Amino acid sequence: MVFRNGRPAGVFIPWEDINVDDEVRRAALKALVAKVARERQERRITEEEVLEDFATFRKDRLGREHRAFGAERRESE
Repeated sequence: MVFRNGRPAGVFIPWEDINVDDEVRRAALKALVAKVARERQERRITEEEVLEDFATFRKDRLGREHRAFGAERRESE
C-alpha cells in the first residue's frame, strides 16, 4: 500500500511478480485508466493537452540533465 500524508493513496502491484494473477493486473490497469479519464474530464483537459504537456516535461527534463552533465564536465577540465 502507498501512503500520502499518512493516508492510503494507492496500492503498488509489482508488474513482474509471478504471484500476481493476470486478472489482477488487468483490473488494476483498467481502474487506473478510468481514474485518469475521469480526472481529465473533470478538469476539461484533452488527451492531446496531456501528451503535449508530457512532451514539454520530457524536453525540459532532458535539457536540465544535459546542462547538468555539461557543468560537471567543465568542472573536471
